Amino acid sequence: MLLKEFIHPRNKDKTDGISVFSNRERKIFPDFYHKELKIVLDAKYKKLELTEKGINREDLFQLISYAYILQAEQAGIVFPSEDKVVDNEIGKLAGYGAQLKKWSIQIPRQAESYQDFVKRIESFERVFIENIGKDLKGKTNTG
Repeated sequence: MLLKEFIHPRNKDKTDGISVFSNRERKIFPDFYHKELKIVLDAKYKKLELTEKGINREDLFQLISYAYILQAEQAGIVFPSEDKVVDNEIGKLAGYGAQLKKWSIQIPRQAESYQDFVKRIESFERVFIENIGKDLKGKTNTG
């Protein structure tokens, strides 16, 4: 769904994690990151579409940690939504200034058939990619 160059760490396999400490003793595993584009994405499987900017404390700290360690300019939570597409700024971090965001991928609530569901989810994926692409404008082509 995203650019092939995005790294998708495998927590269970312990591959492609990022080191928390300089001695590399401990690793954490964001869901997706791209070092050159300076972006990190963390998938959440919970309802966040009705909270304008709010995310819980643990998710916020996790996102800040990923952004800091990767020196990302953009860091975002990605989550499923039912009723609307979410593309909201959470805020800009003090310090080096990474922009934190919330992006949703809308999930069809009803479909007439499996083919209809696939068609609708593909349409929603394109919207999601366009929204992320707006934030990466000038860095790459997300199409």
